Amino acid sequence: MTGLLTTCGSQFRDWTSSYRLFSHNRLPVATIFSVVRRAVLAELPAQAPVCAVLDDTLLRRSGLHTPGVGWRRDPLGPRFQTNFVRAQRFLQTSLALPAPDGSCRVLPVAFRHTPTLPKPSKKATDAERKKYRAEVRAARPQPARLRTDP
Repeated sequence: MTGLLTTCGSQFRDWTSSYRLFSHNRLPVATIFSVVRRAVLAELPAQAPVCAVLDDTLLRRSGLHTPGVGWRRDPLGPRFQTNFVRAQRFLQTSLALPAPDGSCRVLPVAFRHTPTLPKPSKKATDAERKKYRAEVRAARPQPARLRTDP
């Protein structure tokens, strides 16, 4: 958001209205992605396999009150040193569309927020820990289901 406002030359004006406009889900993301999904499936030959690509993405955040923010392992850190960053975790699903020259173009069809559930305290009962483990299993990121209908 900050980059967009700076690009428009609005970096020295009040940003409150812009942030308020984009702070809520106002776009039908599922509908937008369904158009892309249908277009990719229409381009594939009838018996061709559908190839999907999953990407686990971190969006760095510094705010303490941003939903789903937690300490994550920094994928850009050196291999010999584990660094942590505060970030939100997203799972992106893309479909591969083969080109005539043998290469593939990958088009995104889903972008899902996948935060980690908070762990129970050390004083939690066994029932609370069992419930937590069941919730973690149920909340594991799953790839987007491919549907041809809208």
